[in-house]
Amino acid sequence: MSDDLEARIADLEIHIAQQEKRIEDLDSVVTRQVGEIAHLQRHLKALANLVAQLDEATEIPVTKPPPHY
Repeated sequence: MSDDLEARIADLEIHIAQQEKRIEDLDSVVTRQVGEIAHLQRHLKALANLVAQLDEATEIPVTKPPPHY
């Protein structure tokens, strides 16, 4: 093989190795974010349940408006 062809192949191999590393990094980020999203969804559901319980427990009496209205 010519030196030019060998250099091009070496460059392509380096480029592929860099892309594989980027893909692995992105995969780990996505995997971590999936866990964080699931955690946040659980907390959101718990907060929604708490708000619903507080809403049910709090009765606002309906009264007539003050006379100055």
